[in-house]
Amino acid sequence: MLDITPPPPPPLTTPLALGLAGLAVVLGGLMLLWGRVLSRPFLGIVGAGVGTLLADSLARQFGLPLVAAAMIAILGLALLAAVAARLIWALAGGAFFGLIAVWVFLSNRLPNLAPTSQPVFDTQTAADWAGWFLACWRVLVAGVNVLWADHSITILWTICLGGGVPLVILLLLPRLGRIFMTGLIGAVSIAGGMLLAVSRFSRAGWPAAWPAYLTYVGIAAAMLTFAIAFQTSGEVAAQRARKKEQDESDDKDSDKKPASKGRKDR
Repeated sequence: MLDITPPPPPPLTTPLALGLAGLAVVLGGLMLLWGRVLSRPFLGIVGAGVGTLLADSLARQFGLPLVAAAMIAILGLALLAAVAARLIWALAGGAFFGLIAVWVFLSNRLPNLAPTSQPVFDTQTAADWAGWFLACWRVLVAGVNVLWADHSITILWTICLGGGVPLVILLLLPRLGRIFMTGLIGAVSIAGGMLLAVSRFSRAGWPAAWPAYLTYVGIAAAMLTFAIAFQTSGEVAAQRARKKEQDESDDKDSDKKPASKGRKDR
């Protein structure tokens, strides 16, 4: 396995941590149960959040007032994210499975190399959450670069099969993509909220070893399975209701046509 330390504990006070944990559980529950309905609003909110972060740089780059740049970025990205939901969920699903496939490949290949050739996880950069993700990304890129000369074909196949196949499947089955990704977000949010809350009450505090996270991974996997089953049954029920309504509407129209024809004949 790659020598990567677990993420650092979030620097939050207990009231703030518990508040964020409760919010994560509530929002995660909504996505878990009704993600297929909340898909576009959720992406719209995410797009608006990204627009808020980019507003300042957009204003400086184009010489716009900050308020105008913020309105353009927030509304534009929110609308774009909501409209392109099908593509976004497919890309997100492909990236999710692709990253897992690459990490599994690196975990199997890199330990066979000499220690001097293996990428090193920068613990100094990983002092906070942003730095931790950045350090993980650098390990991934460095690992691919080290193995590229001898395993380029295998790496390309890993990316294509691990990320490309799910991407195509989710593009062809957009409902599955919407259900899977919203269920995944909901499951991770609930498990993360539980972890954040428990770490504030447990004497062990934030887990310092990877095995301690397996319980929460199992919880997230179980909730994801439930979300897929629940949302799929809801989607099937909604389709049947729409079909029944359409059939009843067609029957009413067919009943009206002979009656109107008879009146014309008279």
